[in-house]
Amino acid sequence: MSNILNHIEENPKETKRLIGLEYEQLEQLIQNAETLHQEKQALLESKKIRIIAGGGGRKPKLSIPRTNNFNIGLSEAYDNLSAFGHPVWCE
Repeated sequence: MSNILNHIEENPKETKRLIGLEYEQLEQLIQNAETLHQEKQALLESKKIRIIAGGGGRKPKLSIPRTNNFNIGLSEAYDNLSAFGHPVWCE
């Protein structure tokens, strides 16, 4: 996925062809996703009852922009598979 992100950042005019969104829309989507993610994380942290101080645990492997692009790619792959009537996705 990082190759797609790098390519989009180097060639923002090709964003529409690659993922179906304008570059500005993609930037706005990433910003909104980051904001929503931070709000949800803050809400989850406020509801937790902790015995041990927070901050430990495994860190996420994908950043939020990469996660969004990964999800967009998955939805496009699902659409392509369903268009061809793939038996795994179209039951």
